Amino acid sequence: MVREWRQIYQKPIVVDECAYEGNINLGWGNITGEKMTQRFWEGCIWGGYLSHGEVYVQYDQIWWSYGGTLHGTSPD
Repeated sequence: MVREWRQIYQKPIVVDECAYEGNINLGWGNITGEKMTQRFWEGCIWGGYLSHGEVYVQYDQIWWSYGGTLHGTSPD
């Protein structure tokens, strides 16, 4: 999508929340670290800027709400 948006708008593209690496049983919250890394590479190659999110539920808490140690496998 970044490639198409860059061609249409001729401006930098920021993709906030391109999905979340995690274990939430929803389409936006359960991609792997490898898939997250792939999205970043593709977005950067086409001139976009992406943000990373992680939503692993542990002990009935979501990291983004309480902080703590990141558990994902995408590169630092």
